[in-house]
Amino acid sequence: MDDEIEILRTPDIARAMKMTDAAVRQAINRGMDGITIPPSIKLGDRRVWRKIDVIAWLDALGGKTSQKRGRGRPKKSAGEGQGQ
Repeated sequence: MDDEIEILRTPDIARAMKMTDAAVRQAINRGMDGITIPPSIKLGDRRVWRKIDVIAWLDALGGKTSQKRGRGRPKKSAGEGQGQ
């Protein structure tokens, strides 16, 4: 049995989450660690993730992925904005 823990770094999380490294760091700085990105562990002056924890966090999300809003004003729905 292999007891070695696989550690992931910021670029690994960014790739897995389809984000940039800067976006991952920004999420940590804004306190979104565990909300928009998997919870990390402080190891010295670095943030790292245990692969098993990342997998568990993603599994717990299930279908709860957030949809990104587009920039600008929301589009009008059909019939909205027409003079009545």
